[in-house]
Amino acid sequence: MRCVVNRTGVASVTLLAAASLAAAGCTSSTSSTSVAGCSGKQAGTASAAPAGPGVAAGWTLPGGNLANTRDVASAITSANVGRLGVAWCVPVESTGLARSAGLADGYSTTPVVVNGVVYLQDTESNVMAIKLATGKVLWTHNYSSENGGPDGVNVASGVVYAATNHAAVALNAATGRQLWSRTLIGNDHEGIDMAPGYDDGTVYVSTVPVNPAVGQYLGGGKGILWALNAKTGAPEWSWDEVQNLWGNPALNSGGGLWDPPSFDAQGNLYIGIANPGPIGQTPWPKGYPWGTSRPGPDLYTDSVVKLSPAGKLIWELPVGVHSGPQNAGLLTENATPTSRIPLPATFQLEPGVFGGVESQLATNGTTVFAAVNNLAVPMSVKGVTESSAAFEAAIKEPARTDHRLQARSQGRQAPQHRRLVADANQRLARNPVIISFLDVQRCILDDIAEQKFPQCSPGKGIRANERRL
Repeated sequence: MRCVVNRTGVASVTLLAAASLAAAGCTSSTSSTSVAGCSGKQAGTASAAPAGPGVAAGWTLPGGNLANTRDVASAITSANVGRLGVAWCVPVESTGLARSAGLADGYSTTPVVVNGVVYLQDTESNVMAIKLATGKVLWTHNYSSENGGPDGVNVASGVVYAATNHAAVALNAATGRQLWSRTLIGNDHEGIDMAPGYDDGTVYVSTVPVNPAVGQYLGGGKGILWALNAKTGAPEWSWDEVQNLWGNPALNSGGGLWDPPSFDAQGNLYIGIANPGPIGQTPWPKGYPWGTSRPGPDLYTDSVVKLSPAGKLIWELPVGVHSGPQNAGLLTENATPTSRIPLPATFQLEPGVFGGVESQLATNGTTVFAAVNNLAVPMSVKGVTESSAAFEAAIKEPARTDHRLQARSQGRQAPQHRRLVADANQRLARNPVIISFLDVQRCILDDIAEQKFPQCSPGKGIRANERRL
């Protein structure tokens, strides 16, 4: 499930580079002096590990390779990872309206490294190129276009492909000069927050029903996957992930990709499509509780989908638990606004407030691998039944996982929910309060269960900002 929150604090985050042989000092885009809090730690050297079959030689793509296996030949192992030290660090600073408002920048993606250059993008869509060996900033291209992340770039044939919150863009990898831009959103209820995919001369970018400046999962917001000509940005085809929004586009929304597609040797695409809306967190529209504005399976959300290189649907598979106790999941899935939903007095809601599939799908050519996190939340018809303390304890334990890959709840959530939540009033702007990852979860639960926490009350910043977004 996607959530957009505001943030405060210092006006930058810091990108750290760890190396087997750490260099002293740190660099920034404007100075070669050391950055406070960043220090070099000498570490031993190691020879590069040989690449095996299907293993990438370096991290040149967002998922390591076209199949998104994240399997890369490396000298770093579980035995020597503790000896890594900081080679250099570069501040990732907020720009535009965020900077003028005193908001910190955000960073939540994986860089790619091509020909000795690190390419990255922050959550304001700004793109940066950094020399791997020294940490010297080679160029920046600022867009000041905030979105929910994770964002990221893809580099191919001397071109950096990225996206703002409304358009796909291509930049010259050597200079950062923009080569083309293509607006993809259909309305202001949509945005873009993924790293583009790339395969065989085509760039792949999907819209999402989230726009931090307006809101999330608002009526008419759609996920549409676009295939663009890599040289010109001209559309080759598009695939609508949510069709006609299940007959009620004024209220419903959904779909979208968080990560680039995985590709097999034939160029077929494997994508994980996000959830439908409205969602209870926003909250339910009046007269339409429990998603009854969209009865049925809400194709093709919450699904793994295979498309041909021409954008034709080959197969789709819903992901997650849909039955539940006494088939409660099926009852709510097919309910209408006038349906009586005989839910148990208490039940477990899966995948939970922060559950689902939030990392790239991977494929070995015969099997698709999806990491599914089920962090069940105890519910009643009135909302969440457990205390915040119990919820905190739960998320510190390994979440139940399905579909081959293992993940920890807190580790999986960090890229999406580490962003700091901020106060909008001047009092807290003068005395910033940093709210932890767990506090953010408390406040989102507060919206669902109407539990009261001091950090989330009106005037304390988090609740007001989260609702405004």
